[in-house]
Amino acid sequence: MYIICALWYDMVQTYEFSYCELKNLSQLNNKTEKFCTYFLSEPMFNSLYNKIVMILYKGQVNVLDIQELIRDTWQTSLVFISLLIFARFLGKTQIGQLTFYEYVSGITIGSIAANIAAAEPDKVWNHYYDLLLFVLLTYLLSQITIRSRPLRKLIDGAPTLVIENGRILENNMKQMRYDLDELTCQLRINGVLDPSEVQFAIVETTGDLSVIKKADYQPVTKKEFGVEQAGVQYPIELIMDGEIIAENLQNNNLSEVWLNEQLSIQGISHASQVTYAVIDSQGKLFISPRTQSEYIH
Repeated sequence: MYIICALWYDMVQTYEFSYCELKNLSQLNNKTEKFCTYFLSEPMFNSLYNKIVMILYKGQVNVLDIQELIRDTWQTSLVFISLLIFARFLGKTQIGQLTFYEYVSGITIGSIAANIAAAEPDKVWNHYYDLLLFVLLTYLLSQITIRSRPLRKLIDGAPTLVIENGRILENNMKQMRYDLDELTCQLRINGVLDPSEVQFAIVETTGDLSVIKKADYQPVTKKEFGVEQAGVQYPIELIMDGEIIAENLQNNNLSEVWLNEQLSIQGISHASQVTYAVIDSQGKLFISPRTQSEYIH
């Protein structure tokens, strides 16, 4: 019964139909005709329908017309494009690296953007101005904090030492409302089961825990064994998704002729048959060919 009521409630609110027009819905298709015929012929359902119609409207309910659809489309598109631009404008900080202020700012920007998408036509530009202003203020504040350490410390906070020489600093933890469960969890994430192994543990402004182990618990390095290792170079990507990156070839004095020769050596006739090709950190050419079904024709 409640499902039927909900169904009719939704239909009546969504479409502009009188009682007689609603009966004519049966002409839409065979399935609809059978359903409507059965539903309206049953006395109980017919009576229920009449009560719902009487309650829901005494007249006609407005339909979402084409103009409203177009308005919703351009408002949502405006928000979508604007957020893409503003996100690039504000920087590339990852979600896991956000400070509390940056996190709150992101939520606020999203909330204002949602208001734009749902706003009435005469209120769109008012909300859009709010969005522009908030983004501009966020950007200006980020520039100021880059240049002013005291202000940066005031807004973003400062790293807090929570373990020193294997001893947990309870007072520091209480000041930042950081509990032992969170501390032990972060230690395990960093591969530490025993706090006594830790020389320093610092809670960063992003909420991450940086752990520096005591010298006795740090891994032995090649340098300590007197083993020399050649330096590494930055990888040079030459092909991605079957497309040659000409700019990287030119910047490193390489040619497509040379690249095609290297592909031929591995039995590859065209760059479109390669998913990824890169000169790795050791200076060696790595090529990952596509499977036959992935070839670009």
